[in-house]
Amino acid sequence: MSMTNPKPFQSPGFPRSEDEKPETNKNGCAIVRTFHPMIDRYRFDGRSCASADGWEQYDTREDASYFGVWVRLSTRETVTYAEGDITHVAAPTDEAFAAELASMADFYGEPPPAFRMIMGDGQLVEVTGARPGEDGASGTELLAQAIRGE
Repeated sequence: MSMTNPKPFQSPGFPRSEDEKPETNKNGCAIVRTFHPMIDRYRFDGRSCASADGWEQYDTREDASYFGVWVRLSTRETVTYAEGDITHVAAPTDEAFAAELASMADFYGEPPPAFRMIMGDGQLVEVTGARPGEDGASGTELLAQAIRGE
Protein backbone atom coordinates (compact mmCIF):
# COMPACT_ATOMS: atom_id res chain seq x y z
CA MET A 1 0.00 0.00 0.00
CA SER A 2 1.59 3.22 -1.13
CA MET A 3 0.61 6.51 0.45
CA THR A 4 1.79 10.06 0.15
CA ASN A 5 3.35 11.84 3.09
CA PRO A 6 0.57 13.57 5.01
CA LYS A 7 0.29 17.32 5.28
CA PRO A 8 0.43 18.71 8.82
CA PHE A 9 -2.94 18.43 10.53
CA GLN A 10 -4.83 21.61 9.87
CA SER A 11 -8.49 22.33 10.29
CA PRO A 12 -10.63 25.46 10.55
CA GLY A 13 -10.20 27.11 13.92
CA PHE A 14 -6.97 25.33 14.84
CA PRO A 15 -4.18 27.64 13.70
CA ARG A 16 -0.57 26.50 13.88
CA SER A 17 2.55 28.57 14.02
CA GLU A 18 4.67 28.47 10.88
CA ASP A 19 7.82 28.05 13.00
CA GLU A 20 6.64 24.91 14.83
CA LYS A 21 9.08 22.06 14.56
CA PRO A 22 7.58 18.60 14.92
CA GLU A 23 9.06 16.13 17.37
CA THR A 24 9.96 12.62 16.22
CA ASN A 25 8.93 9.61 18.31
CA LYS A 26 10.60 6.20 18.66
CA ASN A 27 8.66 4.92 15.62
CA GLY A 28 10.04 7.69 13.40
CA CYS A 29 6.70 9.52 13.27
CA ALA A 30 6.40 13.31 13.30
CA ILE A 31 4.43 14.73 16.24
CA VAL A 32 2.88 18.19 16.43
CA ARG A 33 1.30 19.29 19.70
CA THR A 34 -1.16 22.16 20.07
CA PHE A 35 -3.55 23.37 22.76
CA HIS A 36 -7.12 24.55 22.25
CA PRO A 37 -8.96 24.68 25.60
CA MET A 38 -12.38 25.87 24.44
CA ILE A 39 -13.45 22.83 22.39
CA ASP A 40 -14.51 19.25 23.06
CA ARG A 41 -14.05 15.97 21.24
CA TYR A 42 -17.33 16.31 19.33
CA ARG A 43 -15.78 18.98 17.12
CA PHE A 44 -13.39 16.28 15.92
CA ASP A 45 -16.15 13.72 15.37
CA GLY A 46 -18.19 16.18 13.31
CA ARG A 47 -15.61 18.32 11.50
CA SER A 48 -11.90 18.02 12.11
CA CYS A 49 -11.68 14.22 11.95
CA ALA A 50 -14.88 13.49 10.07
CA SER A 51 -15.49 10.03 8.66
CA ALA A 52 -16.29 11.66 5.30
CA ASP A 53 -12.61 12.68 5.19
CA GLY A 54 -11.40 9.15 5.91
CA TRP A 55 -10.99 9.43 9.69
CA GLU A 56 -12.08 6.59 11.99
CA GLN A 57 -12.57 6.73 15.73
CA TYR A 58 -10.06 4.62 17.64
CA ASP A 59 -12.10 3.30 20.55
CA THR A 60 -10.59 3.36 24.02
CA ARG A 61 -12.06 2.86 27.48
CA GLU A 62 -11.25 6.52 28.21
CA ASP A 63 -13.47 8.01 25.46
CA ALA A 64 -15.45 10.97 26.81
CA SER A 65 -16.40 14.54 25.87
CA TYR A 66 -12.86 15.59 26.90
CA PHE A 67 -10.94 12.73 25.24
CA GLY A 68 -10.84 10.94 21.89
CA VAL A 69 -8.50 9.32 19.37
CA TRP A 70 -8.89 9.18 15.57
CA VAL A 71 -6.95 7.41 12.82
CA ARG A 72 -6.77 8.05 9.08
CA LEU A 73 -5.26 4.99 7.44
CA SER A 74 -5.01 6.50 3.95
CA THR A 75 -2.51 9.14 5.09
CA ARG A 76 -1.00 7.31 8.10
CA GLU A 77 -2.15 9.86 10.67
CA THR A 78 -3.52 9.83 14.20
CA VAL A 79 -5.04 12.63 16.26
CA THR A 80 -5.56 12.57 20.02
CA TYR A 81 -7.63 15.15 21.85
CA ALA A 82 -7.31 15.26 25.67
CA GLU A 83 -8.76 18.18 27.60
CA GLY A 84 -7.62 20.75 25.04
CA ASP A 85 -4.31 19.11 24.17
CA ILE A 86 -4.20 18.00 20.53
CA THR A 87 -1.49 15.59 19.41
CA HIS A 88 -1.16 14.94 15.67
CA VAL A 89 1.10 12.07 14.63
CA ALA A 90 2.09 11.47 10.99
CA ALA A 91 3.99 8.33 9.98
CA PRO A 92 6.49 8.54 7.09
CA THR A 93 6.15 4.86 6.09
CA ASP A 94 3.70 1.99 6.36
CA GLU A 95 6.11 0.24 8.75
CA ALA A 96 6.29 3.27 11.05
CA PHE A 97 2.49 3.54 11.00
CA ALA A 98 2.10 -0.16 11.86
CA ALA A 99 4.49 0.36 14.79
CA GLU A 100 2.49 3.43 15.87
CA LEU A 101 -0.79 1.49 15.82
CA ALA A 102 0.84 -1.35 17.78
CA SER A 103 2.06 1.16 20.39
CA MET A 104 -1.44 2.60 20.63
CA ALA A 105 -2.99 -0.84 21.12
CA ASP A 106 -0.46 -1.61 23.83
CA PHE A 107 -1.02 1.75 25.58
CA TYR A 108 -4.84 1.81 25.41
CA GLY A 109 -5.40 -1.91 25.95
CA GLU A 110 -8.42 -3.80 24.71
CA PRO A 111 -11.13 -1.72 23.07
CA PRO A 112 -14.41 -1.28 24.91
CA PRO A 113 -17.47 -3.17 23.72
CA ALA A 114 -19.17 -1.58 20.72
CA PHE A 115 -22.45 -2.72 22.26
CA ARG A 116 -23.90 -5.13 24.82
CA MET A 117 -26.80 -7.54 24.41
CA ILE A 118 -28.85 -9.25 27.10
CA MET A 119 -29.85 -12.63 25.80
CA GLY A 120 -33.17 -14.37 26.56
CA ASP A 121 -31.52 -16.40 29.33
CA GLY A 122 -30.21 -13.22 30.98
CA GLN A 123 -26.63 -13.70 29.75
CA LEU A 124 -24.78 -10.46 28.99
CA VAL A 125 -22.87 -10.55 25.69
CA GLU A 126 -20.35 -7.83 24.89
CA VAL A 127 -19.41 -7.35 21.23
CA THR A 128 -16.12 -5.65 20.42
CA GLY A 129 -15.33 -4.47 16.91
CA ALA A 130 -12.01 -4.11 15.17
CA ARG A 131 -10.05 -0.88 15.50
CA PRO A 132 -8.75 0.99 12.45
CA GLY A 133 -5.90 -1.00 10.94
CA GLU A 134 -7.05 -4.30 12.47
CA ASP A 135 -8.66 -7.16 10.59
CA GLY A 136 -12.34 -7.70 11.26
CA ALA A 137 -15.59 -5.79 11.32
CA SER A 138 -15.96 -2.46 13.09
CA GLY A 139 -18.36 -2.08 15.99
CA THR A 140 -20.84 -0.28 13.74
CA GLU A 141 -20.74 -3.13 11.22
CA LEU A 142 -21.23 -5.72 13.98
CA LEU A 143 -24.21 -3.82 15.39
CA ALA A 144 -25.82 -3.68 11.94
CA GLN A 145 -25.28 -7.44 11.55
CA ALA A 146 -26.85 -8.10 14.97
CA ILE A 147 -29.87 -5.95 14.12
CA ARG A 148 -30.29 -7.86 10.86
CA GLY A 149 -29.99 -11.15 12.80
CA GLU A 150 -26.81 -12.28 11.03
